[in-house]
Amino acid sequence: MFHNYYEPALIDEYGMALTPGTENFISLSYERIANPGEPYEPCSSAMPGLNTNYSVSGCERQCLTNKMFETCQCYSYYMKGNGLICTLYKEETCVKEVIRKYHRGDYLGDPDCKCLDACLSENYQATLSSAEYPSRRFGKALLKMNNKTGYSRDLEFYRDNFIKVHIYYEILSIKEIEKVPSYKWSNLMGDVGGQLGLFLGANLVTVFELIDYLSRFAWYQVIQKMMKKEHKNAA
Repeated sequence: MFHNYYEPALIDEYGMALTPGTENFISLSYERIANPGEPYEPCSSAMPGLNTNYSVSGCERQCLTNKMFETCQCYSYYMKGNGLICTLYKEETCVKEVIRKYHRGDYLGDPDCKCLDACLSENYQATLSSAEYPSRRFGKALLKMNNKTGYSRDLEFYRDNFIKVHIYYEILSIKEIEKVPSYKWSNLMGDVGGQLGLFLGANLVTVFELIDYLSRFAWYQVIQKMMKKEHKNAA
């Protein structure tokens, strides 16, 4: 499998199986995904309690490690921790049960196992294609070479014991994906203003004109009432 140095190697979930007698071509593409974070989408950039970059797989592995230590008082041999390594007896009687509960989702409600998306995640996408190795024509060339050097190896020997792997980048560029809010407050104000201008012919100047008109009308009403009081007093 291909992963960053700060992510745990989850061979069972993301590993590739290569068999002898095949020529394999593995093309890699690198992508980087940036999340906007609060207040749009919660994300994390550092592992809690650890001086390392954050990743969802690392958070999930840390959750499993903590639950295993709480239950079994030890760590499995492939986990990082300062405690004791579990014995074979503990592996059979306790560790397997913790792993079974973890994959069953029993710890999803635990706050320590709430894994947010990474604010910046880096992923390697691998594509595998295979062919028979060595081919019959190339196998004949190997047999001729063996006859010259004195080795008595047939084609089946190479197909049972040899494997050929090519690893390369599919394209020499980085694919960057940035998540941005699809609708902001400024978009809302722009849409409202645009609709008002389209259907009512209103704009920002119209708003000030309306305020000016209402203030003048209110002041006129006040003046009228004051004049009526003066006429009554004079009479």
